[in-house]
Formats: sequence, structure tokens, C-alpha cells
Amino acid sequence: MPPLRRRSARIASLLVGLLLPASLAGASRVHADEPSAPAAPAPAPKGDGRLFDPQFREGRAGEVLVEGEVPLQRGILDAFLDALEGTQDVGLTLADETALRDEIENAWPRMAEREQRWFDRVSVDLDKLRPVTGKPADAAAVRGFADAFGAALAERVDAKHGWSAVVARVRARKADTFSADPAPAVNGNALDAFEELAVFLVGVARNSELVPTEGQRLATRPQVRATMDATGAVVRRVYARMHRLVAFVKARWDAADEAGRLKVRWAVLQAFRRIAKLPVPQGAVRIDLPAYASMAAEVAAALPIADAYASVFANPGELLGAVVGSLGVDPKDLEPALAYERLFLR
Repeated sequence: MPPLRRRSARIASLLVGLLLPASLAGASRVHADEPSAPAAPAPAPKGDGRLFDPQFREGRAGEVLVEGEVPLQRGILDAFLDALEGTQDVGLTLADETALRDEIENAWPRMAEREQRWFDRVSVDLDKLRPVTGKPADAAAVRGFADAFGAALAERVDAKHGWSAVVARVRARKADTFSADPAPAVNGNALDAFEELAVFLVGVARNSELVPTEGQRLATRPQVRATMDATGAVVRRVYARMHRLVAFVKARWDAADEAGRLKVRWAVLQAFRRIAKLPVPQGAVRIDLPAYASMAAEVAAALPIADAYASVFANPGELLGAVVGSLGVDPKDLEPALAYERLFLR
């Protein structure tokens, strides 16, 4: 193992003792108690039949959104968003991504053909870079793509295209420091990603699409900042790269089948039930969607939306350990999720 990789692994391992002090036992129980795979497709949940089942990327890449000499396909937008996040090392919230997609789609019929072809070329070039099975991506080619994309993006942001205002806002959040000391600093973009992850985890635990209000979000931030300010450099390095971890979680969730998502639901549900001091089934538990919905309803009753949301920031180790463990990452070593080449996450 190269020295840098060994050092990264040691750092991530140290994280367990610092960020996850009381959570390790819970995280390991997630593995021990994870549900058996259902023998057949699970029935719909009881009650009103609703199931919290977000998709962070929808539709087929070849779907045509706008006809024309250069048609706008969904895959062109997907590639642009992947290139933006991967080369600029930022995270896009759902609101950011939706705004970018809408702005580009609405502008496409009036967009100059050379601009349309630039978007199309980004998609083609990115696809060419994708690693084939058993072989890594060409590092020099990836750097060349990143440099060319970054330069072209900067020109378009300076030219103030309608969609570029969203990119400028994301860049501004990256430049905005939320927690500065000790180093490394945690910027506003990383905070946005952490809050986005919190909304997802709360939705899974409560089986609900209800989201915290802006006031409830703002009310948690002083304590979040105080918690971050009190941590050491090793833990802060995870906070500072939270946008990377969230991108990994989103991509793995979208790629998971029903059994894979059920595994995530169960791990997150267990963690929230422990936080809410609700009984947690022990042993080799066989769980299906109706059982999940029933136990999630108990979490929703015990933890109102504001309390559930705040609990994510009060118990980051417990919940981060649960979700990454359910996605196949060792909770004791987050480095694989944090260091994954983001251009090829999806």
C-alpha cells in the first residue's frame, strides 16, 4: 500500500474513535442484525401505502427532453452535472440540480448551436473516459478533461448565461466558510450537503417526505457550528468533504435494487430507534416493507420532524456509520467513499 493510502486509512480509522465514540457498537449491530433478503418482492407498506423512496437521478439517458438539430437528451444534463460536481469538487443540493436542469432545458431552444454542441461534447468526452472492467480510468485523460471543462465553464459563468447563476451560487457557497478553526475549514457547500443528507436520513427513518422548515434548519446551525469547532483536524477533514460522502450515498441509493434499499432503510431505522430509545429487534431479523413502515411510524411519533433533523447533527457517528455500512463501506474507514472518483459515481 502506498504511504499516502496507508496514512489515509489510518486517519479514517482514527475517525472512529473521535467522531463515532458511542456509535461503534451500534454500527456493528447494523451488520449483525441486517435483514435477510426477502424471498419474493415485498408487499406495499400497510396504512396509506406511501413509501419514502426518492430517486436522485430519474429517467433514461437517451430520453429526449427538447427536440432540435442538437436534441437535448437527459444524459447530456446528467453528464454536465457529474462533470460540474466532479471537476469543481462541489456538491449540488436537490434545489441546485433542479434549477440547473430547468434553466438549461428552458434555454435550449434559443441556445446558440455552438453552446448546445459544447454540452453534447461534455457528455461524449466524459463517456469516453469511463473505466472499463478491470482497468482504471486514464489519470492523464481525466486531468485533461477536468482542465478543459473548468476553463470552458469559467468562460460561461463570466458570460452570465442564465444557468450559470446557479453555478456561481454553488461556487459562492464553496467560498463561504462555515467553520474556520481548526483547519481544515468547513465551507458552506459542505454544510449544504450535510443538511441534504440529514433530510434524506430523516425521511428514511420516518418513512416520510416531510422536510424541516427553513427556520428549523437555521435553528440547528449554531449547535452544528459549535460541534464542528470543537472537533480536531481528523474529524473536520470528514466534515469538510461531506459533499463527497453525500454524492456517494446518493449514487449507491439510486443504483440499489429493492433488497439493497431495504438494507439501507433497516440500518437507518435501527439507528434512529436507538436515538429515540425505542425497542430495536435483535438477532437475525427478517424485515419487509410493511414491517419497516410500521416501525418507521413509531419513529415518526417519537421524533417530530424538527427533533429528528436535529438528532442527525447530534449523533453524526451513529448515523453516518449506519448508512455507509449498509452501502458496503466499513464504518471504521470512510476513505473509500470520500476518495472515490466522482466523475464515475453514476
